[in-house]
Amino acid sequence: MKLRKWQSEAIGSALLKYQNGVRNFLVLATPGAGKTTMSSVLTERLFKLDLIDLVICITPSVSVKNGFYQDLSAFTGEPMHGGLGARGSVITYQSLSYLKKDFWEIFKQHRIFVIFDEIHHCSGNDQFPGNAWGQALLGEIKENAVHTLSLSGTPWRSDNIPVALANYDKNNLVLPDYVYGLQSAVADKVCRAPKILAIDNNGIMVRKTNEDKSERFDGISKLIKGSSISFQQILDCEPILKYTLKKAIDLLSLAKSTSPNAAGLIVASNVQHANLIYSILNKELCQSAMLVSHKVPNAADLIEDFKSSSTDWIVSIGMISEGTNIPRLQVCCHLSRIKTELYFRQVLGRILRTTTNSKETGHMIILAEDALLSYANRVAEDLPMESATLKVISPKQDELTESAASEVHESDSCYLWGNKAGDSEFETLTECALSESRLEAGCGGDHITNSTSEISLFGSFLDRLITLKLCQLN
Repeated sequence: MKLRKWQSEAIGSALLKYQNGVRNFLVLATPGAGKTTMSSVLTERLFKLDLIDLVICITPSVSVKNGFYQDLSAFTGEPMHGGLGARGSVITYQSLSYLKKDFWEIFKQHRIFVIFDEIHHCSGNDQFPGNAWGQALLGEIKENAVHTLSLSGTPWRSDNIPVALANYDKNNLVLPDYVYGLQSAVADKVCRAPKILAIDNNGIMVRKTNEDKSERFDGISKLIKGSSISFQQILDCEPILKYTLKKAIDLLSLAKSTSPNAAGLIVASNVQHANLIYSILNKELCQSAMLVSHKVPNAADLIEDFKSSSTDWIVSIGMISEGTNIPRLQVCCHLSRIKTELYFRQVLGRILRTTTNSKETGHMIILAEDALLSYANRVAEDLPMESATLKVISPKQDELTESAASEVHESDSCYLWGNKAGDSEFETLTECALSESRLEAGCGGDHITNSTSEISLFGSFLDRLITLKLCQLN
């Protein structure tokens, strides 16, 4: 298999550092660039050079785990099932909590290479305590693994705790060892060029339920700043939903004109919100759709089936964010109340993976809220200063506890050389899904109501297109 230029460069750089005594190597590569292939080929080279005995790959979800398992097995030609005779194993971060103490003895007996996919799930360093997974890395793996490879398209955290194993400069900006950003990936035709459509309305009226007076707002951002209406309530507004979904259907129809199997993703806020979106898509707009959430049995299997199905839309609540490889996704509606830059980029990454058609574009639809607009306008920045610069603030212990409990949403069961890991019946959620599972949906209809106010839409919908500045590619 011919590697992409960036993959060859990253492998060469990692090997050089490893052979010169450097243990840890951090790669920032945009979603969809081929980090799994690069990691698998690097592992194969390390085996051939007799620099490692075994490999352990840790991933954020079962679906990502399956992809790594297949690639590592294929490229190395070695069994990766974690049992006797295996040269490696692929597990999820959740599994770290279930490994017995004697498991870590293999690090003393063998030269272990550890791959951390989406390393930003693990937090903490020598100065700052992190979450449970970060502590496992720092306490057991950092000093005992012969080499580590950390992967991320977004190497920062929204809770402002350092990413485990990452280095920072004097200004507290994260320092990757190799960077392959979105602009380069688009120029190399490795990823699709993103186009982001921001939807607004110039006539929004708010009336307090116990007063006759009303107040007018000429945009969603001004409405949020100047009233008690929340962003979640706006997301629940049926007129806004219907307009947004119709725009998405138009974009998907355009994509299907050149890629007949193209599909779309709707990222919802909570179960009730997702059900409303699914009902509108299916019953009112006559679209074929599938719904997946942590409450849907066999959601991971449904996602796997969707990859090769002819269903047009998949509505998700925190189930399809990072690492999920569905190349036929070309349109996405970001309708979650989670408004961090990390999550924004993870969602955007779902529509950037290319297929055989090099002329495809990835379309993302957002509402014109200030934070989302700022993220959209700086997608060309590999390390946005506002998010990727660590603000040195010691987090409270309860924040660390919640962060540790909120990372990965799928249970995992596997064996690692006789040790069973992650054989659990309960489910932990991603940061997004954990937050969203606590929400209650507002009411739909032509207005949104809370305990004190209601709003009505009478203005025109406005569409603003934000594109990657291709002139920056030169």
